[in-house]
Amino acid sequence: MKFLQKIKNFILECDYKFTYFEVHLTEHCNLNCQSCFHFSPLAQEEYADLLSFENDFKRLAQITKGKIKSLSLMGGEPLLHPKCTEFFKIARKYFPNSNILLVTNGILLFETDELFWENMQKYNIILSPTIYPINLDWNKITQIAEKYNINIHYFNNIKYSQKIPIQLDGTLNPSINYKNCVCKTCYILKNGKIFPCSVAANIHHFIKYFNLNIENSPKNGIDIYKAKTLKQIDNFLTKKIPLCKYCDGSHLENYKKWAVSKKDIAEWLKIS
Repeated sequence: MKFLQKIKNFILECDYKFTYFEVHLTEHCNLNCQSCFHFSPLAQEEYADLLSFENDFKRLAQITKGKIKSLSLMGGEPLLHPKCTEFFKIARKYFPNSNILLVTNGILLFETDELFWENMQKYNIILSPTIYPINLDWNKITQIAEKYNINIHYFNNIKYSQKIPIQLDGTLNPSINYKNCVCKTCYILKNGKIFPCSVAANIHHFIKYFNLNIENSPKNGIDIYKAKTLKQIDNFLTKKIPLCKYCDGSHLENYKKWAVSKKDIAEWLKIS
């Protein structure tokens, strides 16, 4: 009977949705893509706090019992953080068996010192560059990673710009938007909350920059300090949130090519 219960518990544990999450080390960026899903071109210079980061990771490790398959340290641009490698140590401390990725545009990789690469290797961090159509020697980056025996996983083929359209009047159908959303499993940890997508986690940058009247409800995320179980987080992530009436995540718009943001509000708006 005890054996059967163990099997049942194992099946239940494996059935959770929340097995991956992303976290920003910086809010701002040094590339600033048009229509960025994280609104990084609009964000002010802001760096993750090590103590808050550790508290959040400790709490998440308690709730999930460390059973996170993978997590991404990103931004913004994470290499802009002067204490970037200290986050490696904390992430690995609380999630010793998870795949931990450093998602970067690669621009600052050639400015890093030997200690950076040694810490990447020491804490078993996977280097995950996004390939943008910019002048970077990707072969050289691969060679450096291989020199330090660091796993490298390129995040995509050559990047092109995409837009998750926002409708300012909030008259979209939230149920349909949630059901068909292409980003609803890009879970973000930010300031002690889990958000179902990067738009929900970072919409405040958009609202502030353009001085908008969009409702940024606290119900767009779930407080990990109030949630008692992983099942509570999972239940939250299977439902629409207030922001869904503004965000048309079911109709991703593709540009013909990638470009730098002009910080024009039209880059993020739904065109009827």
